[in-house]
Amino acid sequence: REIIPLLAANCGLKPDSVVADVGCGTGISSRMFLENGNRVIGVEPNAAMREAAISQLAEYWRLSIVDGTSAETTLPDASVDLVTA
Repeated sequence: REIIPLLAANCGLKPDSVVADVGCGTGISSRMFLENGNRVIGVEPNAAMREAAISQLAEYWRLSIVDGTSAETTLPDASVDLVTA
């Protein structure tokens, strides 16, 4: 959680920033951005991990999960403010 203030100070992260969490797995990193108020797009190639993230983060309406990889995220150009991996 300590990374949030660092990203705010050095990368311009704000609560209304859109974050792409590439390789989001079960959503551990995604959760801290969601708790910061960010919209998060989780990119995960593994179906079981995607399902776990969807299940564990179901309470967050700002989350969407897509089937993709770091090379093929499926996200449009310039559609996010911050990318984590």
